[in-house]
Amino acid sequence: MAQEKATEPKACTLTIAGPTPPPENIIRQFRDQGWQVEIKPQNESTSSRMLFVDRLEQAIKRSRRYQDNIILFVVDLDDFKSINTRYGYSLGDKLLQEVSERLRGCLRQYDSVILLGSDEFAVILCDFNKINNAEAIADKILLHLSDPFYLPGAPEIFISASIGISSFPNDGQQVDTLLANSETAMRLAKEAGGNSYRYFTPDMNDRAARRKVKEMELRRALVHGAIKVHYQPIIELASGQVAGVEALVRWHHPEQGEISALEVISLANATGLIQPLGRQVMNQAIIQVGEWHKTCNSLNLYLSVNFSKNEFRDQQFEAKLSTILRDAGLPTSAFWLEITEDFLLDERQQPEKILTRLKDMGATLVLDDFDTGNVPLVHLRHFPIDAVKIDGSFLKDPSFYHEKEKFIRAIIAMAHNLDYKIIVKGIETEQQLDFLRRYNCDMAQGYYLARPMTALDFEPYIPR
Repeated sequence: MAQEKATEPKACTLTIAGPTPPPENIIRQFRDQGWQVEIKPQNESTSSRMLFVDRLEQAIKRSRRYQDNIILFVVDLDDFKSINTRYGYSLGDKLLQEVSERLRGCLRQYDSVILLGSDEFAVILCDFNKINNAEAIADKILLHLSDPFYLPGAPEIFISASIGISSFPNDGQQVDTLLANSETAMRLAKEAGGNSYRYFTPDMNDRAARRKVKEMELRRALVHGAIKVHYQPIIELASGQVAGVEALVRWHHPEQGEISALEVISLANATGLIQPLGRQVMNQAIIQVGEWHKTCNSLNLYLSVNFSKNEFRDQQFEAKLSTILRDAGLPTSAFWLEITEDFLLDERQQPEKILTRLKDMGATLVLDDFDTGNVPLVHLRHFPIDAVKIDGSFLKDPSFYHEKEKFIRAIIAMAHNLDYKIIVKGIETEQQLDFLRRYNCDMAQGYYLARPMTALDFEPYIPR
C-alpha cells in the first residue's frame, strides 16, 4: 500500500505594523517557521491615532463597567502653522513636546495625552463623575499654555489653544462619535477667536453642517469673483469734503441675498479663508482707488482697509501689499490700514515689529473700534499708530449728552495731544454730527453722511 503523501500546511500571514520594520534576523526567524511576513510601515501620526483609539476604547469599557463618565478634550493649537513657517519644523516639533509636557502637568496620573495630528492633542479624563469640573481643567490648560515657551534658537514663543469638550456617555457611545463631537466643539471655540473652550451640544452638529455648506459657498464665491467691494465716504469735518473712502466687503448670496460683512469676515476667519478674502478685497480696492487717482486727478483721496489679525500671519503680507500698490499706481501714503485691538494684544504675532515695517513703507495706521477699552490710550504709544476710530453707537443714547459728554471730550483732547486723528463711524443724525464738530473731531462716516455704495455710485463724491 502506497504511503499517502502528507499535505503541506497552509502558510499563515503575520502582519507587522509600526513606524519602522523589525530587524532582518527577526523577520527571517518567522519565515523559517513557515510564516508569510507582511510589513506595513506606519507614520507617527497613524501610530498615535491607533494609540488614541485603543486608550479611549479601554476607557469606555471601564466606564460601562463602573458606570462613570469620560471627558474627551480635543486641544488644537491656534495658528501653529505660523510657528513652523517662522522657526522651522524642527523647532515646531520641540515645541509640541513642551506642550505635551504642560498638558500632562495639568492632569492626573492616569489621564492620557495623545498627539492626534500636526498640532492637535487628545486629552482623555477617566473616572470623571463631575462633568462640570472639566471647566477647571480646561481653564488650567489655557493658563499653562499662555506662559511663554523658551526654546534654543528662538525668542520667547507665545501660543494659545482652542478646546472642544465632549463626554461619555452623554455625547456619544463610540470613539468616532466622541472624537467628532469634541472636534466640532473645538472648531466653534476657534471660530470665537481661539484661546477658549466649548462644550459639545446636540445642536452643534446642525450648526457645523450649516457652516460647512456656507464655507463651500464662500470658497466658490472667491473662485468665481462673487466677492465685491463697496465704498463708504469718510468726511473731513472741518471742510465738509470727502477725505477718504473705506473699502467694505460684500457677498451677494444667490439664494440668501446680501450676506453681512460681519458674517462674511467671521466665517472667513473661522475657516481659514480670511487671507484669500482679504487679498481679493485689497486688490479690488487698491486698483479702483488707483484708477480714481489717475482719471479724476484726485491725489488726496485715501483708501482705508480693515485687516483681521489673521491676515498678518501671512509672512509675505508686506511684500504683496507693496507689489499691489506699485502695480496700481497708488502711493503708499494714500493707503490706511485699519487694525483691531486683538492684534495689538497678540504678542505671538509681534505686532510692534509688523506695524513698524508697514509704517516705514509709508502707510497710515488706524486702530479700529478703539472704544472697546482693551488697550488704554497711553499704551498705544508703544505702537506707531496715526489715528483711532471710534464707534458712534454711544451717540444713540439720549442720556449720553448729559452723562458721557465730558468723557468723550477728554478722549478727543487726549488723542489730539498724542497727535492722533479721531475718526467716528456710525453717524446717523445731524445732532451727532454737530456734537463731533463742536469738539473738533477730525473725520466721520455713517449712513447720515453716505451709505456704502458701488464704485460707480461713489464717483460723484470724489474730490476733484
